[in-house]
Formats: sequence, C-alpha cells, structure tokens
Amino acid sequence: MRKIITAMYYIIYLARMLILLIIPDNKYTWMQEIDNTMTHLPEDSTSDRDVGIAIPVLILVIMQVVRFQYLKNNPERFFIIELALLSIIVWITTQSL
Repeated sequence: MRKIITAMYYIIYLARMLILLIIPDNKYTWMQEIDNTMTHLPEDSTSDRDVGIAIPVLILVIMQVVRFQYLKNNPERFFIIELALLSIIVWITTQSL
C-alpha cells in the first residue's frame, strides 16, 4: 500500500509539473495557430497567468515540504528537496518568457 501511495505522489507531482509547463505565456497564442502570418500578438495585460502559475508552484513546494517531514530515508529526502527546487526553477524560467 505504501508503494502505491508513493507512486501516486510522484504521478501527481509530474502531472502538476506538466500543467505548469503547458500553460501558455500569452493568452492570445491561439491566434497564431489560426493565422500563421501573425507575428505580433496582442499584449496580455492581465495577471491571470501569473496567478495560474504561482498556485501550482506553491502546491508543488508544499507537497515537497509535507513529504520531506514524513520521510526518514536521507537519500529520498535530498531527492524531495531537488524536486522542490526544480519546481521553483521552472517557475522562474516561465516568468522570464
């Protein structure tokens, strides 16, 4: 049962990371899919994307902190820290796009 819970934990983590990477950087990117000749997209002045990305990152980091507290295995604890740092790095790189 414990292995199933651990596997589900990592599946949820990977799914959230994929969601984080899939969220477009501009809400008007669909326009380029329809009309390939568009080179300049309208400016996205809303901060919906920022909030939409900050929430999954916050959830990912909280997941890592909670998981870190329950682990007794030191190598896996370091892996959990690396996953939390990976979430933050992905968030930072998506913010600079």
